[in-house]
Amino acid sequence: MKTKPNTYNPFPGVTDVVPVWVNSGICYSRAVYNDEAAARAVGEAVRASGATANGGFMDGMPLGTVHPAQYKGEQCWEVTY
Repeated sequence: MKTKPNTYNPFPGVTDVVPVWVNSGICYSRAVYNDEAAARAVGEAVRASGATANGGFMDGMPLGTVHPAQYKGEQCWEVTY
């Protein structure tokens, strides 16, 4: 199955950078950026909002963490939100 590039920016007021990949889950979501500054700005905005995971073993855990990640062989940064 072919996938098309992501065009959705879940944080338009925080950054103009569109994440290369977005995963929307039941308890929390993840966005992967190829721009570290954009990922850190989004992470800070999410932490400032006080968002937490909803359900599952991470219920109540604060979101907005930024982790190094690989996407299609490239160094990227993953943000939980």
